Amino acid sequence: MNGIQEVVPNVFQLEMPLPFPRLPVVNVYLIRDGDELGLVDCGMNIDGAFDTFSSYLKHLATSSSTSARSWSRTAIPTTSAFPDGFAKHRAAT
Repeated sequence: MNGIQEVVPNVFQLEMPLPFPRLPVVNVYLIRDGDELGLVDCGMNIDGAFDTFSSYLKHLATSSSTSARSWSRTAIPTTSAFPDGFAKHRAAT
């Protein structure tokens, strides 16, 4: 799937959209550990971002023995106070 890459086993780089023509995406990282997921940064809360993130989760669920419904929430650490790192926390939780 475009926009998602497994960088090491169970650590996925996800391209989340940004509203800037010269910088159209920000990378966030999803860590899968059994039925738990961790998200490092989460992107901006802009149109299309939640749908993009949902499509990544659906893709991971279909490529995993664990269904998306059985995933439990885990921590969402941020690496900065910039909007591309924390603005989607409300939608992600």
